[in-house]
Amino acid sequence: MCGVFGSFSPGKPIDQSSVRSALATLAHRGPNGKDFWMSQSADAALGHTRLSIIDLQGGRQPIANEDNTIFIVVNGELYQHEEIRKDLELRGHVFRTRSDSEIALHLYEEYGLDFVSYLRGEFAIVLFDTNINELIAVRDRFGIKPLCYHVDQAGIVVASEAKAIFKTGLKAEWDYEAYHHALCFQYLPTNRTLFKGVAQVEPGEVLRFNGSQLKKFKYWDMNYPTEDALNPIAEEEAREELRRILTESVALRLRADVDICCHLSGGLDSSVIAGIITKLSGKAANCFTVSFTDASYDELSFAEETAQFLGASLTKVEVAHADMLENLESACYFSEGLAINGHYSAKYLLNRSIQSSGYKVALSGEGADEVLLGYPHQRHELDYLAEDCLQSNSLSDGIMLAGREQSDVAVFKDIFGYTPNFAQA
Repeated sequence: MCGVFGSFSPGKPIDQSSVRSALATLAHRGPNGKDFWMSQSADAALGHTRLSIIDLQGGRQPIANEDNTIFIVVNGELYQHEEIRKDLELRGHVFRTRSDSEIALHLYEEYGLDFVSYLRGEFAIVLFDTNINELIAVRDRFGIKPLCYHVDQAGIVVASEAKAIFKTGLKAEWDYEAYHHALCFQYLPTNRTLFKGVAQVEPGEVLRFNGSQLKKFKYWDMNYPTEDALNPIAEEEAREELRRILTESVALRLRADVDICCHLSGGLDSSVIAGIITKLSGKAANCFTVSFTDASYDELSFAEETAQFLGASLTKVEVAHADMLENLESACYFSEGLAINGHYSAKYLLNRSIQSSGYKVALSGEGADEVLLGYPHQRHELDYLAEDCLQSNSLSDGIMLAGREQSDVAVFKDIFGYTPNFAQA
């Protein structure tokens, strides 16, 4: 991951020291370099802290276009960048780097705001176009990469994390309405953060600020087909299509100038990813797993069995209750979120071990449960939701996906008179 920063305050020079301070708070996101650009009038700035994965030596950001009128910073990975680069070069574009990030700059030159529809990947992008004096911020379709902002009469500040925005003068204060929302539903609405005055660029959203007006629009959203639009296929055909899509997705993520490892819990999702890596690379995958000292939580045996079957190397990260508690503050600080379960600390310790082992990229199976109905309560509710979903062309506005914490379900029954499905999951 990298850290991105952008600021635009028309007619009001930006203090360079505040930009440097903001980038310092993002240093953990990009330990391989940092730099920033400021406009001639000093009222616009872009900054970047880099984790180098592609074009290790030459991919420094911010990146400028051919005539130095458009500047960009990117956090993320843009897939199929080699193919897109070739097409853009045929159209006359001249690249300064081999970085995948630079294709976004030239796609914007070529297609304007529609450039984002040509991008495939996970990304948070901030660019400044001096031709129209406008700051533009874009977030990937699922909101994998974070991007938040603060806007007031003075201008706008955009960054990967709120802590960078606070370095520009905004006072850090809790947004108690958002805080209570998170306590009730475990998750925040996609446009909120836990802090007053700091909003999120939503997944699949483009944000534009011209100095006097903030405009936002969705360039992508989920499309749920109506019943008459469904095209049922045989189970075997569906199985093969899922295998094809998964294999293609993993293959795209293996394109890097650094070594890649993966998480391995022994569950179906991470095991499939590790298996595909082994098949595509023709060599043993390098895997990392968490082992809990509390036997009731530990799944090490499943990870070891999978690693042995695949011939993969497996690094074990031992975690005790005390470790999770001691690292909870750091996990929350870096994620800027509430710890709804013990996963925050465990994932923090796992990824810290991966980093200390020299890896910059780790693939995981996260998201599979949500997409493939891996949670018991989702399968249980599917029977009730299926008919409504097919007819309405959209899902309900429910935003909560249950965690896997053990709960005293009797408490729910005493209070509500029944046990919610998420408590049974």
